[in-house]
Amino acid sequence: KEYRRQRQMCIRDSVGPIHERAVEETNLRPSEWGMIRRGVHTLGRCTLPARRVTYHWRIVAESEAFVRSIVIHELCHLREMNHGPRFWRLVLSFCPEYFALHPRRRMPNLG
Repeated sequence: KEYRRQRQMCIRDSVGPIHERAVEETNLRPSEWGMIRRGVHTLGRCTLPARRVTYHWRIVAESEAFVRSIVIHELCHLREMNHGPRFWRLVLSFCPEYFALHPRRRMPNLG
């Protein structure tokens, strides 16, 4: 339990300021945010209708630009839940460098 508490504090301290700036920039406000409790296959998660955004603790080791891209991605799910063209246009409007930061992801057809 102590280890989990330390990870939560680390998320709050390192991701918190990036998250708060992105919320102000996008005007997309989750009801709450925190750390993913289980799962290692995702760096972030948005849960509707609760409007809860969570991040995996391991993102604290990444660059601020990369963390910001994860935060923007999850916040955009508050408006567009799927990964369709409208979602990606929204993500790119706030983070045009998203695909440069995530080279394994391919740019979708934005139709």
